[in-house]
Amino acid sequence: MIKNILVLVSFFSVSLWAQDKIKTEGLTVEDCYNYALKNSPEIKKRLFNLSNSEYDTQIQRAVFDLSISGGASRNLEFKENRSDVTLSQELPGGIDIAASGSLNSDDQDNTQDSALSLAISKQLLGGGSLEETLQGYRDSLVQELINRNRLAREKRNIRAEIQSIFYDIIQNTQSLAVEKRRLESAKRNLEHAIERDKPLDIANAKIEIPQNELNLIRAERTIQSNYDELKVLMGMSPDGEISINEEFNFEILKFDINKDLEYVEDNDELFINNSLSKEILNRDLRVKKERTQIDLSLSFQQNFRNSDGDNAHLGGNDDQVVSLNFGWDFGRRTDRARLAQSKNNLDENTVDRYILRQDKFRLLRGLARDIEQTALSVTIQEQRIELNQTLIELYKDRWENGEIDILEYIRSQNNLESSRVQLIRLKTNYMDLVNRYLFEVGK
Repeated sequence: MIKNILVLVSFFSVSLWAQDKIKTEGLTVEDCYNYALKNSPEIKKRLFNLSNSEYDTQIQRAVFDLSISGGASRNLEFKENRSDVTLSQELPGGIDIAASGSLNSDDQDNTQDSALSLAISKQLLGGGSLEETLQGYRDSLVQELINRNRLAREKRNIRAEIQSIFYDIIQNTQSLAVEKRRLESAKRNLEHAIERDKPLDIANAKIEIPQNELNLIRAERTIQSNYDELKVLMGMSPDGEISINEEFNFEILKFDINKDLEYVEDNDELFINNSLSKEILNRDLRVKKERTQIDLSLSFQQNFRNSDGDNAHLGGNDDQVVSLNFGWDFGRRTDRARLAQSKNNLDENTVDRYILRQDKFRLLRGLARDIEQTALSVTIQEQRIELNQTLIELYKDRWENGEIDILEYIRSQNNLESSRVQLIRLKTNYMDLVNRYLFEVGK
């Protein structure tokens, strides 16, 4: 038995975390994102939260379901039997309806008694309004929307992070190619130095080779770490091997920060959820105000009874009862304190929105400045590369003519390759800044 249970648990675990197949080479951002939608642990957690909120809505709706109860008993000593059944229904607006019936029989006297009761009650003051009785259900619907927005934001966040890792991999891969060229140049420099039989140049060239080899190893390990980060984000097994499509298109973003600031308040999930939370808090405030009034309820009950001793056809006496009930806690201190708390919660929501607006304004302004600065840096760096290419030709001629030693030539080579690496970093950093900016705007 225990063995069978373990097998079932193992099967469930494998099914829960079963991973879809994915191609291993030339992955695009869309490929990784689509895989993450089905396998990312963070998205799965959001889906569980959404599912629970949907069940909460069902639970709140079930409050108004029809209820039935009943029972039967027998007194063994006196040989008396009793059966009863009750139907009850709670309706929105503080209305309660109930119908109950009972049948008693005595086997010794051969008699039967029956009774039927119909009752309806309504809360008039102090609660029980349509707003209050539907509060749980309506709040649950709003909370469901909030969780849907959280799921949507998590999906956008996953996509933005995948895009960011793509830029890191592209940057480090292209830098790796530069490091390989730098190592090849160092080896060629050593060969030229040996041909020219200059001990100082040979020694300097030999020093460059191991340093470039170390830089190459460091770059390869960085790329491996980038891929590990990508696999974890996607929800993929860490031991899987993948490679991405390294095509990279550098484009300058045209944006209007003022329009984007207007757009974000209407479309960003954080602002939308703040408004939805305010809806819940406003409803709670109205309900709390109702609770500070006197408790007043009205009920009506119709009773039918038969005790003729020979039948149970409810043809006997009947009566009606009308009740007006009230209650008052002097000072209503508890309800007034709860009302004050509701007002504070609503004011806090307003402050939260102000803080959210200020933080978003500061963040978008900062990103916009960084984007503009990086775009300018890209232009300057391209000009710097052109100058370094000219310099390296000049240093090459001077070294071949014996005017300078190899150190000056190596330095010019390194400057050129470093400029190329820096250009790659600037371009990928620019695109990553754009990626972050669009995410924060909500696009």
